[in-house]
Amino acid sequence: MKKRVVSVLLASCLLTGLLAGCSGGNEGNSEDSGQTSDTAGKKELNVWYYWDNDQGEILQEYVDKFNEQSEIVSIKASYVPYAEYTQKVLTAAAGGSGPDVLIYGNNETSVLAESGVLGTMTDLVEEGGLKERILPEVMKSHEYNGEYYGLPIYGNCLALFYNKDMVSEPPKTWDDLLATAEEVTTSDTYALAFAAAESEEGTFQFLPWLWSAGADLDSLDSEEGIAALSLYKELVDEGYASKEVVGWLQQDAMLQFCNGRAAMMVNGPWQMPSIQENAPDLDYGVSILPARKEGEAASILGGESFGVAVNADKEAAKEFFDWIYGEENYSDFVKELGQLPAEEEMLMDSYYQDDPLKKAFADNLMVAKPRAYGPDYNEMSKAIQTAITASLSGMKSPEEAMKEAADVAGPLLEKQQ
Repeated sequence: MKKRVVSVLLASCLLTGLLAGCSGGNEGNSEDSGQTSDTAGKKELNVWYYWDNDQGEILQEYVDKFNEQSEIVSIKASYVPYAEYTQKVLTAAAGGSGPDVLIYGNNETSVLAESGVLGTMTDLVEEGGLKERILPEVMKSHEYNGEYYGLPIYGNCLALFYNKDMVSEPPKTWDDLLATAEEVTTSDTYALAFAAAESEEGTFQFLPWLWSAGADLDSLDSEEGIAALSLYKELVDEGYASKEVVGWLQQDAMLQFCNGRAAMMVNGPWQMPSIQENAPDLDYGVSILPARKEGEAASILGGESFGVAVNADKEAAKEFFDWIYGEENYSDFVKELGQLPAEEEMLMDSYYQDDPLKKAFADNLMVAKPRAYGPDYNEMSKAIQTAITASLSGMKSPEEAMKEAADVAGPLLEKQQ
C-alpha cells in the first residue's frame, strides 16, 4: 500500500508546482542521508530546501546564526534543485531515509502526510503557542485527520495589480471588471493577464473566482461554478484577455503586465521584486480581486512551510522552531524573504500597514482560503485545469467542462467523508 501511495504521489506532485518563491538555478549538496546523529556533542538536524538565489542564502544565514547560539543542535542545510526535489524526498522516504526537516508548499500537507513523509507536529504547534499566533485559515492548511503536520514559514495570496496610467480605479465586481476591460482594451493592450495553464498555477488562480461566485469543489457544476468559468471565457472571447492565457504561468502574466501588454493582472507579492527589476518606472497599485457581488471578494492562500519527517528527532526540531519563530527572529526572517508573516499581529505592523502595496496583500491574506481538500486534491486540481483549457479553447462549453470536472471531484470528496 505504501508503495502505491508513494508512486501516485510522485506522479501527481511532479505535475504540481509550488506557487511562490520556487525556482531552480543554484547548485548544492543534495546527497545527505538525512539521519539525525550526535556530532561534536550536538544533535545534527538535516534540513532540505529548494530555495535558490537570495532565499537560499537567507536561509543559510539564519541556519548559521542558529548553530552559533545552540548548544544542543547543529543544523546542516542541503539545497536540492527544485526539479529534483519531490522525487528525492519521496525516494528517500520510501527507502527509510531523508531529511529531518523539509521545506514544502503548504497545499501539499495532506498529500505528504498521507504518503508517510511527514510526521505529526500537533504537540509542537499546541505546546509552543503557535496555534494561537497563526491565522486560522493558515493553520487549516496544515491539518490532516485531526493532526497538524507542518508549520507555516510565511503566507501569501493573490490580488489584482493595475497600471495606474491605464486604470484609474480598480474594479471591485465582475461587472466593474468587464466595464473597465471594455474601456482599456486596445489593439496593443489586453485588459487582464492571468495564468490558465494546465498546472497548479492555473487552479490556484481560478479558485478565488470560483469561491467568489459562491461555489466550491463540491459544486463545480452548479450555476455559481459555471458562472466563474463563463467569466474566464467571456474575457477571452471578447478579447479582454489573450487567448494565450491557456499556456501562461504567473511569470508570463507578470511579464505581460510589465511590458504594457496588460492593464491589469492577477498575481502575488512574490512578483513585486521582478516588477521592480523589469519595469522600475511602472506606476501600479494592488487591490482586492473583483467579486461576483460587491463585498464577497475571495483570495487564495499560498506559501511554504516546515515539515518534520516521520522518524526525525522532534526535540531537536523543536529547538530550531522555538528559535526561528521567536520574537527576535521570525519577523526579520519573513521580511528578508520578501514575504508576509502568517500571524495577524505581525500583519498589523507598520511595515505592512504603511505601505499601500504590502497592506493590500496583508488585507487579502486575512481572508485567504487554503486548498485543504485532502490527499486527492491534485486529482481534483487536474480536473479543474482540464475544464479551463477545454472551455477557453472552445472544445467544450463552460457547462460541459464543469460537469466533467465535477464528475471527478465529487467522488474524491465523498471518499474522504
